[in-house]
Amino acid sequence: MRNTYLLLLLPIVGLLASCSHSRHPNSLWYDPNDPGYEFAPAMYHSWAYEPLTQVTDKKGVSWYYNSTPYNDFKGKYNMNMLRPVPNTVARGKIDYYFPYENNDAGRALAAAEWTNPNTMDANRLAEGKRLYNLYCDHCHNENGDGQGALVKAGKFPTMGEYYSRLKDRTEGSVYHTIYHGKGIMGAHASQLGPEQIWLITDWVKVLQQSDKAFTTTTLEEYNTLMGVQ
Repeated sequence: MRNTYLLLLLPIVGLLASCSHSRHPNSLWYDPNDPGYEFAPAMYHSWAYEPLTQVTDKKGVSWYYNSTPYNDFKGKYNMNMLRPVPNTVARGKIDYYFPYENNDAGRALAAAEWTNPNTMDANRLAEGKRLYNLYCDHCHNENGDGQGALVKAGKFPTMGEYYSRLKDRTEGSVYHTIYHGKGIMGAHASQLGPEQIWLITDWVKVLQQSDKAFTTTTLEEYNTLMGVQ
């Protein structure tokens, strides 16, 4: 008989134990942030660091606190994501490395040192023109005169007299301007990869030759325009 009572008592004790006393507001152990028991808690709470945020309140997050509070990006941002080691390039990203600073001195160095490693062919010519018309002509116009649709609509100021001097810019200077931006022109490094920037630079060099250069469509026309033998 005693064994029978014990068998009946065990499920009752288990049921009562499953009702967390810490959930009652009058309990000494009451915690409004305690969700009680969770099935597969790792599905709800990341054990890994969240790279773009930090949880700095250890009491508020209990057992899944996962921050690096000393990495505060010089007090501006609380992130777990670490800055790269200075003067290093991530593996597989060497093509994305651009060593010139976003200032006039950096642009001057790029103009003098940064050269196009590619050789023009029919595919590069066509793709450079396509990317330019996609990303640039709304301001710079398809012929490169700086009177694109947004400028004509008054969305951006009319290009000044300095614009004519852009015809003398080297490919390194053009690449720097596309990568970092200049003046009211925003940076395009987040939208275009290095190869795409070189393709647009190729086409800008075509547009620098004449007001009618934008009609160039074949490699033969390109060679004639650029004086390539």
